[in-house]
Amino acid sequence: MRWIKFLLLLLLVIVLQTVVFSRLPFFNVTPDIMLVLVVCYAVVEQTEMAFAAAALVGLVQDIMGSGIYLNTVSKLLAASVVSTVRESFLGEEFSLSALMVAVLTPSILLVEAVLLYSVADRSIDWMILAGRIALTTVYNLLFVPLLLPLVDRAFKEQRS
Repeated sequence: MRWIKFLLLLLLVIVLQTVVFSRLPFFNVTPDIMLVLVVCYAVVEQTEMAFAAAALVGLVQDIMGSGIYLNTVSKLLAASVVSTVRESFLGEEFSLSALMVAVLTPSILLVEAVLLYSVADRSIDWMILAGRIALTTVYNLLFVPLLLPLVDRAFKEQRS
Protein backbone atom coordinates (compact mmCIF):
# COMPACT_ATOMS: atom_id res chain seq x y z
CA MET A 1 0.00 0.00 0.00
CA ARG A 2 2.89 2.33 0.78
CA TRP A 3 4.31 2.05 -2.76
CA ILE A 4 0.90 2.56 -4.34
CA LYS A 5 0.50 5.79 -2.39
CA PHE A 6 3.97 6.90 -3.40
CA LEU A 7 3.38 6.06 -7.07
CA LEU A 8 0.12 8.06 -7.05
CA LEU A 9 1.93 10.99 -5.46
CA LEU A 10 4.73 10.65 -8.02
CA LEU A 11 2.17 10.62 -10.83
CA LEU A 12 0.64 13.84 -9.48
CA VAL A 13 4.08 15.47 -9.32
CA ILE A 14 4.96 14.29 -12.83
CA VAL A 15 1.77 15.83 -14.21
CA LEU A 16 2.43 19.09 -12.35
CA GLN A 17 6.07 19.15 -13.46
CA THR A 18 5.59 18.28 -17.11
CA VAL A 19 2.14 19.56 -18.00
CA VAL A 20 1.37 22.50 -15.74
CA PHE A 21 4.60 24.19 -14.68
CA SER A 22 6.59 23.53 -17.84
CA ARG A 23 4.05 25.82 -19.51
CA LEU A 24 4.15 28.40 -16.71
CA PRO A 25 7.80 29.41 -16.43
CA PHE A 26 8.58 32.31 -14.14
CA PHE A 27 11.25 34.42 -15.91
CA ASN A 28 12.10 31.34 -17.99
CA VAL A 29 12.58 29.20 -14.84
CA THR A 30 10.57 26.10 -13.97
CA PRO A 31 10.54 24.41 -10.56
CA ASP A 32 12.03 21.02 -9.81
CA ILE A 33 9.03 19.61 -7.96
CA MET A 34 10.60 16.16 -8.14
CA LEU A 35 13.44 17.39 -5.91
CA VAL A 36 10.93 18.81 -3.44
CA LEU A 37 9.13 15.46 -3.39
CA VAL A 38 12.38 13.60 -2.70
CA VAL A 39 13.28 16.00 0.11
CA CYS A 40 9.83 15.83 1.74
CA TYR A 41 9.72 12.04 1.46
CA ALA A 42 13.22 11.69 2.93
CA VAL A 43 12.19 13.91 5.85
CA VAL A 44 9.17 11.81 6.81
CA GLU A 45 10.20 8.30 5.77
CA GLN A 46 12.89 5.77 6.73
CA THR A 47 16.25 6.06 5.03
CA GLU A 48 15.97 2.85 2.97
CA MET A 49 12.55 3.81 1.63
CA ALA A 50 13.77 7.33 0.89
CA PHE A 51 16.70 5.97 -1.15
CA ALA A 52 14.45 3.66 -3.16
CA ALA A 53 11.96 6.46 -3.81
CA ALA A 54 14.74 8.91 -4.76
CA ALA A 55 16.20 6.42 -7.23
CA LEU A 56 12.78 5.91 -8.80
CA VAL A 57 12.06 9.66 -9.01
CA GLY A 58 15.48 10.41 -10.52
CA LEU A 59 15.20 7.58 -13.02
CA VAL A 60 11.73 8.71 -14.12
CA GLN A 61 12.98 12.29 -14.44
CA ASP A 62 15.98 11.14 -16.50
CA ILE A 63 13.80 9.05 -18.80
CA MET A 64 11.29 11.86 -19.34
CA GLY A 65 13.71 14.73 -19.62
CA SER A 66 16.51 15.95 -21.71
CA GLY A 67 19.87 17.13 -20.58
CA ILE A 68 22.89 15.52 -19.04
CA TYR A 69 20.87 12.84 -17.18
CA LEU A 70 22.18 13.41 -13.69
CA ASN A 71 18.79 13.38 -11.97
CA THR A 72 19.14 9.87 -10.53
CA VAL A 73 22.49 10.70 -8.96
CA SER A 74 21.35 14.11 -7.71
CA LYS A 75 18.13 12.73 -6.19
CA LEU A 76 20.02 9.91 -4.45
CA LEU A 77 22.53 12.41 -3.06
CA ALA A 78 19.67 14.66 -1.93
CA ALA A 79 17.98 11.76 -0.08
CA SER A 80 21.32 10.87 1.50
CA VAL A 81 21.96 14.42 2.70
CA VAL A 82 18.43 14.80 4.06
CA SER A 83 18.53 11.44 5.85
CA THR A 84 21.90 12.26 7.41
CA VAL A 85 20.86 15.73 8.56
CA ARG A 86 17.47 14.46 9.80
CA GLU A 87 19.15 12.26 12.40
CA SER A 88 20.64 15.24 14.25
CA PHE A 89 18.13 17.98 13.33
CA LEU A 90 16.27 19.40 16.32
CA GLY A 91 13.63 21.41 14.47
CA GLU A 92 10.34 20.42 12.94
CA GLU A 93 9.80 18.64 9.62
CA PHE A 94 8.74 21.78 7.76
CA SER A 95 11.91 23.65 8.79
CA LEU A 96 14.11 20.75 7.75
CA SER A 97 12.33 20.38 4.41
CA ALA A 98 12.58 24.09 3.62
CA LEU A 99 16.24 24.21 4.70
CA MET A 100 17.15 21.19 2.58
CA VAL A 101 15.34 22.55 -0.50
CA ALA A 102 17.06 25.91 0.02
CA VAL A 103 20.48 24.24 0.21
CA LEU A 104 20.10 21.44 -2.33
CA THR A 105 18.49 23.42 -5.17
CA PRO A 106 21.41 25.84 -5.63
CA SER A 107 23.95 23.08 -5.05
CA ILE A 108 22.49 20.84 -7.75
CA LEU A 109 22.10 23.69 -10.24
CA LEU A 110 25.68 24.86 -9.64
CA VAL A 111 27.14 21.37 -10.07
CA GLU A 112 25.05 20.91 -13.22
CA ALA A 113 26.36 24.21 -14.66
CA VAL A 114 29.97 23.34 -13.85
CA LEU A 115 29.58 19.91 -15.47
CA LEU A 116 28.05 21.46 -18.58
CA TYR A 117 30.96 23.91 -18.66
CA SER A 118 33.64 21.25 -18.26
CA VAL A 119 32.13 18.36 -20.22
CA ALA A 120 30.00 20.02 -22.89
CA ASP A 121 32.30 23.02 -23.23
CA ARG A 122 29.48 25.51 -22.67
CA SER A 123 30.24 28.95 -21.34
CA ILE A 124 28.74 30.13 -18.05
CA ASP A 125 27.14 33.52 -17.65
CA TRP A 126 27.46 33.84 -13.89
CA MET A 127 24.83 36.57 -13.55
CA ILE A 128 22.22 34.55 -15.44
CA LEU A 129 23.15 31.44 -13.48
CA ALA A 130 22.84 33.32 -10.17
CA GLY A 131 19.42 34.61 -11.16
CA ARG A 132 18.31 31.17 -12.29
CA ILE A 133 19.51 29.62 -9.04
CA ALA A 134 17.74 32.25 -6.94
CA LEU A 135 14.45 32.01 -8.84
CA THR A 136 14.45 28.21 -8.94
CA THR A 137 15.16 28.05 -5.21
CA VAL A 138 12.27 30.39 -4.44
CA TYR A 139 10.01 28.51 -6.84
CA ASN A 140 10.93 25.18 -5.22
CA LEU A 141 10.41 26.59 -1.72
CA LEU A 142 6.84 27.52 -2.66
CA PHE A 143 6.08 23.81 -3.08
CA VAL A 144 7.32 22.72 0.36
CA PRO A 145 4.12 23.81 2.18
CA LEU A 146 2.07 22.10 -0.52
CA LEU A 147 3.90 18.77 -0.79
CA LEU A 148 5.02 18.17 2.79
CA PRO A 149 1.48 17.91 4.21
CA LEU A 150 0.52 15.50 1.39
CA VAL A 151 3.54 13.30 2.04
CA ASP A 152 3.10 13.52 5.81
CA ARG A 153 -0.60 12.62 5.66
CA ALA A 154 -0.05 9.79 3.18
CA PHE A 155 2.67 8.08 5.22
CA LYS A 156 1.82 9.05 8.81
CA GLU A 157 0.17 5.75 9.80
CA GLN A 158 3.26 3.78 8.73
CA ARG A 159 5.51 5.88 10.98
CA SER A 160 3.38 5.62 14.15
